[in-house]
Amino acid sequence: MTEKQYKELCKKIDKELEEYRKEIVVLPPEQIYDRYYEISGFEELHEYLANYGQNMNIKGFPKKDILSSFYNDFMKTEYNLTQEDLSYFFEFQIEDNIKWKRFDNQM
Repeated sequence: MTEKQYKELCKKIDKELEEYRKEIVVLPPEQIYDRYYEISGFEELHEYLANYGQNMNIKGFPKKDILSSFYNDFMKTEYNLTQEDLSYFFEFQIEDNIKWKRFDNQM
């Protein structure tokens, strides 16, 4: 993706993560604890995209709810929240999104 697309991606995922955090912090402690893996997932996906997203094809990204979309797709896999698995996940998922034109009509 271009530098401009990358900056826009970072802006979108930063905003989405901030909104997600605001929703989570108002929950009772037990619910926050119960959602630990989800919270970790959002944080790890955000970090990975912020660090490596520029090398990815923007055509494979949803136009909105980027972290939520990728998190839901991630949960359908057997991958773990490791850098290596996230690398495989994004490589496959973005290729698959492009192949099946998942986000072409979201312009």
